[in-house]
Amino acid sequence: MNVEQSVARLPDAMKRLIASDPAVQALLERGKDLAEALSDPEWATAWLDGCLDVAPLSVLRSVLYKYGANPFEIERIAADAEEEFGLTGAEARVAVAKLRRSGVVFAVRKSWGDRLFYIPVDAVALWQPLLLPANNRALTSEEAWEVAQNGGGYRPPLSLALLSAWHRVAKQPVLRTAKGAPQQAATARVAAALQLEQAAMEQLLAAYPHVAQLPSQAAFAFDVGLVCGVLTETNGAIRICEEGLDEWLLLPLCEAERRLQTLVMTRYCASRPALHLTFSATLALEAGGWSTVDRVGEGQGEAEERLALLEALGCIERGTWRGQTAIRRRAEPGSLPGAAEGYFILQPDGEVLVPPDVGMRARWKLSDIAELEKADELYVYRLTQRSCEDACRLGYSLDKALLALEEGSGAPVPQPVRDALRDWFASLGRTELVEALVLRADSKAVADAIAADEGLAGLIVERIGERHFLVDAGEGKQIRAKLRAAGYPAVDVVRTERGAPGEARHGGEQAAGGNKGWLSVGTALSAFEADKGLPGADELFPGLADIPAAWITRPRKYHPSTSKELIRRAIDWQTTVRLERDGGARIFAPRTMRESGALWVAEGRWRPADGSVPSGGRTEPAAVRAEEIAELMIVLPDLEELETD
Repeated sequence: MNVEQSVARLPDAMKRLIASDPAVQALLERGKDLAEALSDPEWATAWLDGCLDVAPLSVLRSVLYKYGANPFEIERIAADAEEEFGLTGAEARVAVAKLRRSGVVFAVRKSWGDRLFYIPVDAVALWQPLLLPANNRALTSEEAWEVAQNGGGYRPPLSLALLSAWHRVAKQPVLRTAKGAPQQAATARVAAALQLEQAAMEQLLAAYPHVAQLPSQAAFAFDVGLVCGVLTETNGAIRICEEGLDEWLLLPLCEAERRLQTLVMTRYCASRPALHLTFSATLALEAGGWSTVDRVGEGQGEAEERLALLEALGCIERGTWRGQTAIRRRAEPGSLPGAAEGYFILQPDGEVLVPPDVGMRARWKLSDIAELEKADELYVYRLTQRSCEDACRLGYSLDKALLALEEGSGAPVPQPVRDALRDWFASLGRTELVEALVLRADSKAVADAIAADEGLAGLIVERIGERHFLVDAGEGKQIRAKLRAAGYPAVDVVRTERGAPGEARHGGEQAAGGNKGWLSVGTALSAFEADKGLPGADELFPGLADIPAAWITRPRKYHPSTSKELIRRAIDWQTTVRLERDGGARIFAPRTMRESGALWVAEGRWRPADGSVPSGGRTEPAAVRAEEIAELMIVLPDLEELETD
C-alpha cells in the first residue's frame, strides 16, 4: 500500500497523534493533508534532523535495506537489529513503535492477532536517498567524453512504447478464447508494438495469468493500461477506455513518463528490495550527466543486472569509463523547461517526421492515419492507401484526416498529399461487414411460420434462403422470447470467443489510482485490518505492572534468587540490566542463563556504560555469575515519546 492508502486506514486517534509532530504540523499549516505531509521530502529531512535516538534510525535503515516495502514481523527485525547494530530486542520493538508514532512505518493486524509492519511502497523513494544514498560520482564534461556507450540501438521511452502497444489494442480489441486466454495473434501484435525486450520483461514480471500463451510484453502493456485507466475489459475483450485515453493523452510526455517510471518502480519492483532501491537511486540522478557506479542501494549484489533492466526500460543509458560502469539517466521526452509541445513535419511525398517534442495526442491521431516506418529519436510515419483504409475503420473521413494532419503539423496539408488522400478515401466506406445472427429453421414450413409472425417480423433484417434469416444480433434476447412465444424456442449453437459478459479481470492489490491490473501483484496488506494504535508499555513488556517498581527505577542489592528473577525478566523482555560489579556500574544485555543448583550464570554482551548503542555493532560475548553482582536493576528503553495522553 502507498502512503495515501495507509493514512486513510488509520484510526482518527493515530492520525491526530502523527499530526501533532512539529515537522508534520508545519506542513499541515501550509495546506497539505496528512498523506501529502508524510510524502514530502521536507518532512523526511526534518524528521531525520530531529531524531536523536539512534535505534529508530538504525531499524529504519535495516528495514529499508532488507525489506523495502515488503511487510516484516517484529521478531525478524529484532533479530536483524541485534545482529547488525547490537540493539536489544526491546530497543528494536520500541524503535518500531516510535517509527509508527512518527508516520514512517505502518502496521496491520492479522485475523489471529499478529501484526505485520511495512513502509508504504511510495515512501521507499523518500527515504532511500537520505539513508541509503547511491555511491556514485558525477563525471566532468571532459571525463564524459571518454565514456564508451553500450550498443543495442534505440530504446523508446516507456510513454511512447506503451502508446504504440495501446494503439494496437485500439485498432483491434483483444478477445479471450473459450478457455479465457487472450487470443495469441492479437497479443503477439501488441507485444511487437511495445518494442521492449522480452528478456527484460520476463525479469520484471512475476508469474501472471496464461503465461504460456501470453508474451510478457503484452502482459505488461495490458497491466499498465488497465491500472492507468487507458484500457478496460468488458464482455471478455480488452479494449480502449475512451474516457481514460482522453485523460492520458492530455498529459505532457514528460509527466506521463514520470508517472510510468514511478508505477513500474512501485508496482513491479516493490517485492524485490534491491531492485526497488536501485530504481529509486537511479531516478534520483540528474538527467543528462554521466556518473560512475560503484554501488546503488548500499552496495547490493547483481547491480549490473538491475541496471541492464533499467536500460531496457528506457530509463538510463549505460557505458564504461576507465573500466568502471557508467550510467546516464535519460531525460524524459519533451522535458525542456517551459517548452510547448511541438509539431510533426508533413512532407509533400506523404512522409511524416515526428520530433521528440511532439505530444501524445498528436502522435495517437497520426498513428490512426499513417503507418510507422521507423522508431528512433525521430519517429518516421508514412501516409499510404492501406493506412487510409485503417483510418476509415477507426471512423475517419477525408475531412477528419485532413484536420488531424493540419492540427498536428501546424501547417496546411501539402497539395500532393491532399490529392492522394482524396483519391484513397474516394473508394472507402462503400462496403462494410456487419455482425448479425443467423436464425435457422429446420424446415421451410417453420420458416414461413416465423416470417408470418407479427411479433418476429420487425426483428428480421432479411430472409436469405428457404430456412435462414438474418436478425439483429443486439436483439437476441427479444428474439428468443418471441420464438418461445410462437412455439419455436431457439437452441443456441453460436460459438463465441468473447468470454462471459462482465467477466472479472485478473489482478492483485488495487493500484493507487483505484484500478486493478492484469497481474496479481502486491502483498495484499489491504486484506488485513489496520492496527488501531500503538502498543502500551505492558504490551511491549508483558507483566510490567506485576513487578516491584524498584526493579526498573534504581539499582539495589537483592538476594541471589531475586537477582535471578530480575535477570530472567530481562531475558524475556530482551532488554538490558544495570549492575554493579567490581566497584563499577556496567550495562549488560543478558540472553541466556545457565543454572547449577543455587548457582547461576547469565550469558550475554556488555554495553557501553552510558547505555548507548555500541558504535561498532555487537560487542564480544560475556558472562556474569550471581556472586559477582552487588546491585542490580532492569533498564528499559525510553518510552516517553510513545505516551499518547
